[in-house]
Amino acid sequence: MVRNYLRGTANYHTSTHTGFGFAAIHDHSLTPVTLGMGEVTAVLNGVHFRTSHNDYDIRRPSNSSKAWLETEPIPPPPVPESVLNMTTVQDQIAEMRQYFLAFQTQNSSLRDYRPFFKPVLCYLEGTWLVNATTAANMDNNEKARTEAYLGSVTATNQPVSSLPTTIIGVDDVTNEPILAQWMYRTLCYPTDDIPTSYFLKVDELAYRYPRNLSLTATSTTRGSHFVLDDKLTEGYRGYSFLDRLVAKIPGLDNTPGILKEKELGLRDVKFADYSGVLNLGYYNRQYADYYDAMGKTIINRGFSDANMFVALTTQPQVAPLLLSQCTSPMKCVTKRRDIKASWMMPLEIVYLTPLLRWNPYAIPFGSPQSVLTASGRTGQTSTNALNGSNEQSFTWTPAEFFTTPTPENPDAADTNPAFKWVMDGQNQTFLMAPSGTRIVLPAIAGVGSVRLRYPIAPIHGEGSSVWKELNALKSHLAMQISKLSQAFN
Repeated sequence: MVRNYLRGTANYHTSTHTGFGFAAIHDHSLTPVTLGMGEVTAVLNGVHFRTSHNDYDIRRPSNSSKAWLETEPIPPPPVPESVLNMTTVQDQIAEMRQYFLAFQTQNSSLRDYRPFFKPVLCYLEGTWLVNATTAANMDNNEKARTEAYLGSVTATNQPVSSLPTTIIGVDDVTNEPILAQWMYRTLCYPTDDIPTSYFLKVDELAYRYPRNLSLTATSTTRGSHFVLDDKLTEGYRGYSFLDRLVAKIPGLDNTPGILKEKELGLRDVKFADYSGVLNLGYYNRQYADYYDAMGKTIINRGFSDANMFVALTTQPQVAPLLLSQCTSPMKCVTKRRDIKASWMMPLEIVYLTPLLRWNPYAIPFGSPQSVLTASGRTGQTSTNALNGSNEQSFTWTPAEFFTTPTPENPDAADTNPAFKWVMDGQNQTFLMAPSGTRIVLPAIAGVGSVRLRYPIAPIHGEGSSVWKELNALKSHLAMQISKLSQAFN
């Protein structure tokens, strides 16, 4: 669920998991690495929690270190050589448009766009921590309680997270309860090329009906929601394309983590496609094993949760599972087993583009904000152009690359200003556009509006029998309408 800012005569006039945008996603294209996402309530392996404002950077788990919460940046794709080899900026713009057209139409014969439009899978990760019930956390929870009690946000007008605390055991010496605190974070992980045809639009009637939008018209709206599937049709799935992507994402031990169930006193299991022994240090939601009591060999991690991705970890900060092991009906010994886990849910696929590195006017980067805006510079006119660019004013894209300054239907949470005048190192001024990643780019001549962010997060309510029945009814009605339409055409 997202924070509700809407009201009307019907319940679908209020927000669900979609308000203005799915999961409150928005744009921060003035920064090279930040993706906009508002506060949401989420359920991860049965843990219900509310986040703070979720803007997150495009970073991945460390590729070389197992250090706690260690991350590293995901480098943006390069600029095509054919663009850089052009002698004028106008020719570079024309050539770059050809790459965006090739990506938009998925036509690699026009230009091989695939090395320059790199998808990343961004996800929400959570776990239970020991010794984490600090004064700051307790104060944060008190603020969340006050917000819930009064129906308002904090005095700073900044929403706070509401993260549960649980009792995970009792100390054998003091008999005091052992507490664990929930934590979460948002990360991304690079993947191989994902054709945009793999994104199947979810027909969100509660979103499009009150806005009078057709399903086709939602393709470039922020409220769009997708299912990622390489079969391109509806139907039952086993080990899916999404499973293969997620299987490459490490848990809290990061990329060096190698964990097998046998090492934890359990039996090793295999990937659900039988391709090898499963490394439990990486996320998975099903596995292959011997026949269970129901005669099944493919076992889901969640009893009825189809989206429970889990990874094991050895991190000492993570709360361990306390088990009682019985060697006979009369003899049970309670001991701490070093079994620790984290869970994740996919949020979105984001395509990184060469705009993150393309700087045809050689705009200087890295100057302090005080230098950019010295002497009252605002970038509104060529005479008060901003003096260069930096992490908060990432304006490298020539304005003429786009036909409009901003995407359609901007959000109040966006930091997507109109075009700005910017000065290069030779004191020449140019009209520039923000170069950071957006949900949908402003229209490009000969290309149109290009979508770069595809939300694929599962919806908690869809696990209920009622929602499943409604979705089946919706699909049935759509099929009947299609048949009637064909009959009268």
